[in-house]
Amino acid sequence: MKTTLIRLSVLSLLIGGVYAMAGSQAGKNPTEQPLKIADGVWFERHNDIGKFGSNISWIEFRDYVVVIDTSFPLGAEEAIRNIKATTNGKPIRYAIVTHYHGDHTLGAGAFAKEGTTIVAHENARKEFLARNVEGYLKTAERDPVYARYKPTAPQLTFTDKFIIDDGSRRAEVYYFGQAHTTGCIFIFLPKERIVFTGDACVNGPFNYMGDSDTASWIDVLSQVQTLDPDTVVPAHGAVAKRELLQTQKQYFLELRARVAAMVQEGKTLDQVKADVDVPMWREWTGEKKLSLENVSHVYRELTRGPLNWATGDLNQPGRSVAAIPPDELKGLPKLKFLAGSLTPEDQAAMAQVAPNVEIVVAKGRDEAMALAPEVHGCAGSFVNPEFLKAAKNLRWVQQFSAGVEGITFIPELRDNDRIVLTNMRTMFAPPIADHVLGMLISLTRSLPHYEDLMKDGK
Repeated sequence: MKTTLIRLSVLSLLIGGVYAMAGSQAGKNPTEQPLKIADGVWFERHNDIGKFGSNISWIEFRDYVVVIDTSFPLGAEEAIRNIKATTNGKPIRYAIVTHYHGDHTLGAGAFAKEGTTIVAHENARKEFLARNVEGYLKTAERDPVYARYKPTAPQLTFTDKFIIDDGSRRAEVYYFGQAHTTGCIFIFLPKERIVFTGDACVNGPFNYMGDSDTASWIDVLSQVQTLDPDTVVPAHGAVAKRELLQTQKQYFLELRARVAAMVQEGKTLDQVKADVDVPMWREWTGEKKLSLENVSHVYRELTRGPLNWATGDLNQPGRSVAAIPPDELKGLPKLKFLAGSLTPEDQAAMAQVAPNVEIVVAKGRDEAMALAPEVHGCAGSFVNPEFLKAAKNLRWVQQFSAGVEGITFIPELRDNDRIVLTNMRTMFAPPIADHVLGMLISLTRSLPHYEDLMKDGK
């Protein structure tokens, strides 16, 4: 029962946020006439977000159409009529949803009724099933438009990249990590230099951060910029040029910097909410005040306080998205993980998301050796043959680099079937490229030194 209430409250929160955003669009037509962005590429802007949901775009291929986002059912019905009118009735083969939020996915049933396959990142499908279905069915009891369709989860999912190419047009779908949600994706048309960003980049006061990691979000936007688009098509607000990506990113950078400065001054959350200001955001959106929910979210991220994402209340007890419910831990053993250093804030965050794991800290190799027989996992800095021999219960070693490190050449680790070795696989091309370039520079500068050693037989 508690889980059901939490899920329904989250859906109510998301829809409530949508209606709040819709208020700033008052006075405009609920939907605007489809805009032709490029040959065979269309954009339908929805201003009445509370009823119609997100913007919808569509791309015409030789024999079929690909849709981006499905809005609420009313928005989906409107879009389907316009898609048929602008594409000479071509079948809608795929509808790609950029993330799980209801204003992007609850219209999927209308498209599925047309024979469309719903596509999303695997995380978006999981989130949809966990958070959207019950709320949809409740809404369908009182809303005849919802009642015409079934809640339809994404049927085709992917992890990193998904390509649609019929020889006449190519669409590349990318996942770069957590941004607005854990399953945000981007659709890029390389020939037309157009990128569709969902809610990860919006054009106006539409940012909702309840499912976000803003530090990762900034990194994700940087990766989208490497696609070098000319045109940015957001899920809320008007079509814009590439500069919108930097504007969206700059908002997060400045908000985080200003909140961080206040945290350093010892200000409380209430003081930060009362005093913080980001002038560029006001200039960009035309709004007078920042979203206090977004300020609270960034404050929590920077202080690592307990996060109740369903209520936005820092002090009210509640689970974070990643936390494990206590009933799922019954019967599981208590585990120990060895770390070299950890702040109290980090320890509190770890305790929240993994309450069955005890973090033990070793200040040096002697302390690590003394703790070795007790630990089940550890950071890679302590691993050597002597440690591995003593760590009889060790099952997991985490290496904090995606590069080739000496640790992988330790036979006791490499050939050990009971120990899993993982690394920071979430590093993406730009930071790895920087790392490689740095190593190459270091190598070339060191060549004379190694040449002398080789001459001396060392």
